[in-house]
Amino acid sequence: MDGKIKDECIIALKVYDHCRQQDCLTPEMLEKPFSLECTECQTEGGHIIAAGKGYPITVPKEAVDITIDDFRISKIETERKKDPLRKNYYNVYVKFIFEFKLKFVDATGEFIEINCDGTEKEYIMAGTSFKKSVLLFGSEGSEITIASNLFTPESHVLEEAPYVLVEAKAMLLDAQLNNISNPIGCDCDCEMLDDINLTVGLFTIIKLFRIVNLMVESKGFCIPNECVEISPVNPCDIFDNMEFPYDIFNPPQKDEVVEEEKIIYKTCKEE
Repeated sequence: MDGKIKDECIIALKVYDHCRQQDCLTPEMLEKPFSLECTECQTEGGHIIAAGKGYPITVPKEAVDITIDDFRISKIETERKKDPLRKNYYNVYVKFIFEFKLKFVDATGEFIEINCDGTEKEYIMAGTSFKKSVLLFGSEGSEITIASNLFTPESHVLEEAPYVLVEAKAMLLDAQLNNISNPIGCDCDCEMLDDINLTVGLFTIIKLFRIVNLMVESKGFCIPNECVEISPVNPCDIFDNMEFPYDIFNPPQKDEVVEEEKIIYKTCKEE
């Protein structure tokens, strides 16, 4: 770069409004878990767990607990509409779809075998979802048509309304069966009413942005450095240069833990 500052006109994705949310999703806030398997799944005893993809999951009679593996957000769906009462504001609707491996545990602590289309396995691919809506400022648009062969070359026409961007991080906080045996007014032949109860922590940032022209100060084009070639690495050399982790061999004393908790508590109060 020559270091000379000059004005440049660039096409940018300008954020007009954004918000963040920290949601603790309790079982009643989540959709009843459903199957993501394309075929019917059942246990060895013939109990149908799910009739196919999208069908709700029923718990085997012999199950006393569940285990969840590989919990993640598999898809985020968005929609936005002009708010009828607040000018230049938009109602943004977001649907989070979560995916995970669901395992059922019997009274002996073993995983219950599940058969999906002739394949025996210890889990069923399952999902659940959560919906939320927020109000964001999207500014005032104009009756224009935006076209570029960089985007969607099939139509060459972009939407005039603001676009939605969602960033999210989810973590499974708890998973358990809500066992209700012999409900009131039910005889011994009644099935147990088992609900799969999940609790999920969800961090979300939602943005509304538009494609705009901006004038910015520039020092010219970026000149990349030369690429570094991949060379063989001796893993023992890396290991030998690591600091010895004394802490993991010496659990903290009681007074150290108490002092650390005091510091954290004090910091939280100040915030």
